[in-house]
Amino acid sequence: MSMTDDGYTVALLGGATILDLLSATIALPAAAYTDHRPVGPSSPDVLLTFRFLPRGVYVPAVWTPQRSESAPTDGWTPHQEAVHTIVSAAPTGPSGARLVQWITRCDPITAMVLADLIRSASPRR
Repeated sequence: MSMTDDGYTVALLGGATILDLLSATIALPAAAYTDHRPVGPSSPDVLLTFRFLPRGVYVPAVWTPQRSESAPTDGWTPHQEAVHTIVSAAPTGPSGARLVQWITRCDPITAMVLADLIRSASPRR
């Protein structure tokens, strides 16, 4: 694990188990997962990026909307994907910290609308 200006980077070796991931991240102070990238072009190892959550941010268990009965049980909800999009796009510094703090407390539908705005303004890969 290494610290960056606005969070942490955790190296996860190829073949690591979910328990390895938990062991590496359980001790992190309040942070949100934002991205991952390979260590090298042909390496199975990845670097996981986590961004600091501002002091006092608490994400209650009821924060993520309930899934409908017909929704798949694996993967992220649209709300979780929206929060990831917004947190990943947030600038560094105080304004980004304020945005992260606000988005973790705002209405889920508002988060999804804001994420759609970010996606439509971003160039396509």
